[in-house]
Amino acid sequence: MSRLLAAQPDPAAVEALLAKEAIPSALLLELQFASVTARISDWQGYVVDGNGVTWAGLGELVGISDLEGGSDNLAPLREYILGIPWELLDKESTPTQIQSRIPALIGAPSEYRGRSANLSFQLFDPDLTDQFGRPLPVGVPVALDAGLMTNVSWSLAPGAGGVITTLRVEGVLARKGSPQYGLLTDRDQKRRYGDDEGLEFVPEVMSTNVNWTDW
Repeated sequence: MSRLLAAQPDPAAVEALLAKEAIPSALLLELQFASVTARISDWQGYVVDGNGVTWAGLGELVGISDLEGGSDNLAPLREYILGIPWELLDKESTPTQIQSRIPALIGAPSEYRGRSANLSFQLFDPDLTDQFGRPLPVGVPVALDAGLMTNVSWSLAPGAGGVITTLRVEGVLARKGSPQYGLLTDRDQKRRYGDDEGLEFVPEVMSTNVNWTDW
């Protein structure tokens, strides 16, 4: 059994769903701001996942960059493209007036910088719907990515598309101001393991010729 199925409360139901020709799924992005946790999706309208949690729609999650990682890329940078619809702005506002409102819509850096952003996806059964005509979820959300929010930029969308914000998220293994893997020095070793004294004498022995004994 795959890890995806093993983590589901009803693996058989998820496996049967995956055997269908086409199934809907939703991307779910949880942003843990300092004042509130925002849960948004890439669907139009609200989404209820398999845990009963509601995620806002309205196309607020417009797109994401490629998810990368692995042994050669321990601290990848992702970008989440978020839309701010014109309904939250004034359609009669001039670009200058809109620009003055952007910081208030994005929030202060203390609201997001260094805080968690978690991406997952939820599968739905196209043949079963609730009273509102929405497909019912099957299983629980599957985690795709976890990281820390770093900074936000914005731009005006063409036409009446509103404002597009780009949220940058770094992997949880990112260490600002430090080499990606560290150096084999006493200072870096003590930063990793505070009581390790194994590299204290490295500078002294670097130019020392070792005379191996003949056992």
